[in-house]
Amino acid sequence: MTRPLPDIFRGGFFCSVTNRLFGVTFYIFLLFGRFILSTFIVK
Repeated sequence: MTRPLPDIFRGGFFCSVTNRLFGVTFYIFLLFGRFILSTFIVK
């Protein structure tokens, strides 16, 4: 267990995947928030 982790777990790939997932979830959250606000304003 003292071996250094490969680059996938240590550095760029994992960080890029987490950043991309966070960006996509934030974008969807913004879209759903705008949709809910528009429906509330219409009602």
